[in-house]
Amino acid sequence: MTKASGELTRIVAGERVIDVFGDVTSVPRQLKVTIRTDNGEWTFDEPGWRPLFYGFGDHRVYIWSARRLILLPSSGSAPESFETDEDLFYAFETKHGFILVCELSVRLVAAGREVSRINFDDVVLKASLFGSMLTLRDFDGNEVKVVVNESGLARGGNA
Repeated sequence: MTKASGELTRIVAGERVIDVFGDVTSVPRQLKVTIRTDNGEWTFDEPGWRPLFYGFGDHRVYIWSARRLILLPSSGSAPESFETDEDLFYAFETKHGFILVCELSVRLVAAGREVSRINFDDVVLKASLFGSMLTLRDFDGNEVKVVVNESGLARGGNA
């Protein structure tokens, strides 16, 4: 039996204390992520080729791995998650849902399902969100603007 090896991250958000342990014993094949709160413990088996990333929105604390967004639990609830079919680089919480910036696409996820998606021909390397305007930079240095609104995602435009 192999002893678990990894890193503990403790997140304090308001009155919530959330411990996230990433077991790197099987990286890059697998990263075992364990989330503990006063109300429970949950384990996710994630691809191990990218580290865990952390986000803090107006209403949620969340983490993401190479292929999954995990919304950390509020008091008394279990984590919610959404899986992607390509590498997940950035996650932003907005009033319309979560914007997931993946390797070759941007998705809007609301209520646990993908509601809008834009695909790209080149790898997205950088993303920033200001208001309802998402700005992306691809591998070739091109800048792409995406507007986020109640209808979903749309290329270009002015926010």
